[in-house]
Amino acid sequence: MWPFSKRSEPDPETRSGTAGYPTSWPGAGNNYQSDLPWRGPGNVAELATVAAAVSILSRAFESTEISDGPEWARRALPPSWFGRAVQDMALHGQTLWLIDGPGAALRLLPCGPNPDVIGAPDPESWRYRVDQVGPTNTVHREASAAEVLHIVWSHDTYMPWRGIGPLARAARTADLATWVEQSLRREHTTRSIRFIRTPAGKLLGVEEQEGLERALHGTNAATYAYIGGLEAVKEHWRPAPAQETVLLREQLTRELAAVFGVPPELLPPGSNSGTAIREAYRRLYVSTLLPIARKVEHELQTKLDETIKLDMRSLRASDVQGSGRAFKSLVDAGMPVSQAGEVTGLSS
Repeated sequence: MWPFSKRSEPDPETRSGTAGYPTSWPGAGNNYQSDLPWRGPGNVAELATVAAAVSILSRAFESTEISDGPEWARRALPPSWFGRAVQDMALHGQTLWLIDGPGAALRLLPCGPNPDVIGAPDPESWRYRVDQVGPTNTVHREASAAEVLHIVWSHDTYMPWRGIGPLARAARTADLATWVEQSLRREHTTRSIRFIRTPAGKLLGVEEQEGLERALHGTNAATYAYIGGLEAVKEHWRPAPAQETVLLREQLTRELAAVFGVPPELLPPGSNSGTAIREAYRRLYVSTLLPIARKVEHELQTKLDETIKLDMRSLRASDVQGSGRAFKSLVDAGMPVSQAGEVTGLSS
């Protein structure tokens, strides 16, 4: 990575040891040199927490369907399309689809997540240079703003043509989470060493060494080190991650989930309280899923020039009792039945 610089030699790694055993192993620090430097939010997308949060969002939208719109829109926009679009938004900050064909012949063709956008400040003047990737060929096309579905996770105020994903908004946290995960990975892939203590002043012969190695067979010891001592005993230098690192990873797991708008209670280890889980699901539905759905609806209505509404009531099936109690409270307070049904999502 530029500017090029010589990597400094690491200090010997130090660990706690037993009396008479070495507490440092020269050169062991070489195993801890990061060979996967931070390269932006793409790396952290490989973490289980990110994969789980994105999966929750995309599968929630795969459970939706169009409740109000023309029949051709239902054919062109199956539930799988919504799941894929939201997945792109969460991971890349935006999703782009080229509108191909009018009306009943409509097709939405997926485009790469990093288009070149040119034009004046007025969004209607923008033109998109997009890539359509195939198994063996990539097609480069240019289209007007009216010909491209462009839905973003969040906007850059000064560059509204560019979508920004949750990981980019929390780049520092993503950086730290990646470092912690890599640190734990390196810790558990460090060479395992068994120290065999031999009688003082005596070197083990070849047959004795082979006998000890046969006795230790199957212990996952990758390296044997013979050192002088008073009696023949075994000591195993094994992976031992710092407890602070483990706790930091757990905390970062919760923070990364929250970055995607997914309550941490819905991810492992989650919560054993049914009340806490239902409340977390309500927060997911109201604070994350509905705003994304409104954003998707707006872009579809604007670019396809049709009234399109998403039906997400099936996602509230697990909280029918809570919705019923809310409905009754609103009606008892004097709200019209139709309005209370709309507010609680129980209207047909």
